[in-house]
Amino acid sequence: MLIFLLCPRKLQGVGPVRSNVLRQQFYPPKSSQSMRRLLLLIMVSFIGVSCASTTRLRLAPAMVAISVGDLEAMSCWYREQLGFTTRASLSWPEHGVRTEVLHVEGFDLELIARSGSQPLSAFLSDPDDPTLLRGIKKFALVTPRLEETFRILKASGVTFVYPVIQLTRLGQRYFMIEDPEGNIIQFFESRTF
Repeated sequence: MLIFLLCPRKLQGVGPVRSNVLRQQFYPPKSSQSMRRLLLLIMVSFIGVSCASTTRLRLAPAMVAISVGDLEAMSCWYREQLGFTTRASLSWPEHGVRTEVLHVEGFDLELIARSGSQPLSAFLSDPDDPTLLRGIKKFALVTPRLEETFRILKASGVTFVYPVIQLTRLGQRYFMIEDPEGNIIQFFESRTF
C-alpha cells in the first residue's frame, strides 16, 4: 500500500510496470486521486506511533570484518597477542580474496585479504585522523581484568593509542591499542563477566 501511495508512476527498484494486473493494483484510475491523498495523510499520521514502539530487539555482537594487507601476519598477531583461535580459512582465488575467521569467546573477527587492496591512509588527507572517512573506526572487547590485560599487552610491546587507562564520560574504564596495520581495538572493563 505504501508503494502505491508514494510511487504511483513506477515501483521502487523494479522499473516500469508491464503487467496489467500490477498496473491496475499500483496505478489506480484518476478518480481515486483524492482517496490516495487521504490514505497518505492517514498513514503519515501514524508514523510517530510506529516509531515510538516499545519493542526491543535482543542483539549481541557476533563479528567484525577487517580488510588487511598481510593475512598471515595479522592472523598470527591476533592469535598471539589477543588469544584468538582460527575458526576457518577460506579462499576465493577467482576474486583474489582470502579470509581467516578468528574466534574469541562470543565473538568472531574476519580478516579479509584482497589483492590490490589499499590501506585507509591512502585515501585520507590526514592519516592520523581516521574519522575523516565514514565507516567503522574501531571495535571493542570487554574484560573483567582491565588492568591485568593492560599490563600484559604493554609488556608484549603492542602499540597503544593511549598509554594509560582512560575514563569515558559515562564512567567506563578503557584503553585502546592498534594492530600492526593501524586498526584500533578498544578494551572496556566489564564486571559482569
